[in-house]
Amino acid sequence: MTIEYKDSKRIVALSTDEAPTPNLTYDDFPTSYSGWTKSSNDATKLAFSSNRANFSIGETYVDARAYGYNIGFDLDGDYCIDFDFTFTNTPFTSSGQAVAFTFGISTTTADVGGEDPTMNSEQTKIAGYPSGSYTYIYARAKSSAGTNASGNESNTAFPLNSSATQLRYGRLSRSGTTFKVQFFSDSTRETEVANYSVTTTAQTVRYLYLKSYSQNSGQAWAGYLDNIKIYKDQSSPTPVKPTNVQIGSRYEETDTRKMYYYADTLVFTGDYSSTSGWTQATTNTANSGTGAQTVGIDGGWAYANSTGSANGQFVYTSLGTTISDTKWFADFEYYNIGAVNLYPFVLAAGTSSSWDSTQDMISVIEGGTNVLMIRYRDGSSQANSSVSSAMSTNTSYFCRLIRDGQVLTLKMYTDSARTSQHGSDMTVTISGSVTGLTTLHHSGITGGGQTSGYNFKVRGTKVYSGVTSAGNIWKELGT
Repeated sequence: MTIEYKDSKRIVALSTDEAPTPNLTYDDFPTSYSGWTKSSNDATKLAFSSNRANFSIGETYVDARAYGYNIGFDLDGDYCIDFDFTFTNTPFTSSGQAVAFTFGISTTTADVGGEDPTMNSEQTKIAGYPSGSYTYIYARAKSSAGTNASGNESNTAFPLNSSATQLRYGRLSRSGTTFKVQFFSDSTRETEVANYSVTTTAQTVRYLYLKSYSQNSGQAWAGYLDNIKIYKDQSSPTPVKPTNVQIGSRYEETDTRKMYYYADTLVFTGDYSSTSGWTQATTNTANSGTGAQTVGIDGGWAYANSTGSANGQFVYTSLGTTISDTKWFADFEYYNIGAVNLYPFVLAAGTSSSWDSTQDMISVIEGGTNVLMIRYRDGSSQANSSVSSAMSTNTSYFCRLIRDGQVLTLKMYTDSARTSQHGSDMTVTISGSVTGLTTLHHSGITGGGQTSGYNFKVRGTKVYSGVTSAGNIWKELGT
């Protein structure tokens, strides 16, 4: 990798100079099979040792398998799984039936016994048949599109009837509705020796599995698999630009002639130390209840305070930018007091009240006593997520609201580092179009129903645009 720094903030490089970063690297297969479910079949036929998965077949009717390994995240769109596969023995006999090694990923943790899994999955199978002259390589996908398999003999991938060590570099990938199996002769995966593809769907796969399998055959095949690398949301590993650089750096790609600017994705930090920069709205429609409600900034918090069944006030401030319409996240601390129906956190497309039916907004609201939920409005309609797990009163919760495309997710934590999650994720999918969010609101309601005293407190707001987790990004400037 060659990257040339012209000065402290100007970088010149090729677009391929930076290595892609996998979402998961798995290259240590534990002898305890930790994280995997192991079949009771002869363990020597599929054994984890020497930090790899070792396949061995030398008798009839083997069905040794390890399955159900949770990779820790869903693959629900494009993905790529790279792995190394080495044959150490591929003897051939013209009698008997098939032998095969299988590697794949499925939708469930269910057992993968039998020649092929019965659950939805995507896999490669490397097989030998008495009628064949070479090894066979298969791509197989079982999904809502049906069961589709493609494969043929491939002498250049794995020569048959050989005891020589044959290392090949494999790749399973999904792009749209195409699932593909490839093998390469080089570790950079440029010289392809096998390629088969089938139709699938964008099903959610998550669980790895491995199999040694034979029918009425005693062929003593042997090999091993290791160095698994999984890339989410890309059908081939995409080189990434350097990130250990200063904010404001310029990156010039000499092969594409494109220029990029390294930008901070933190676009807003809420200042709750004073009312400066905040506007307090006092022209709300009063409800039929008694008393009044004040929503304001004081003591380092945004708060709602009622003296009875309140009418709705709110405070708002500009984010200073229009955040991305597809990817962003916002962190804030919410202090639960046990109120209901208020809008403690709102990102809106303007300065109208949070209950304005014509204003796009995404909010976290009090969906009941001691619970939060997501609510969005697309200018004509609104929808909610399910509610959170019950919160304790007079307790802080550290929230993260995420937009990833049309999916909104709320995560709640009991610590400021956001490592100990409270309950499960709450999600809702936007059915319309919510765009142009420019303003942060902390809001009461017009419906009343509050009791005297504080109803909520919020502080520590940070909004990041263009990403769904903390980090800076390269923005294209032009050529």
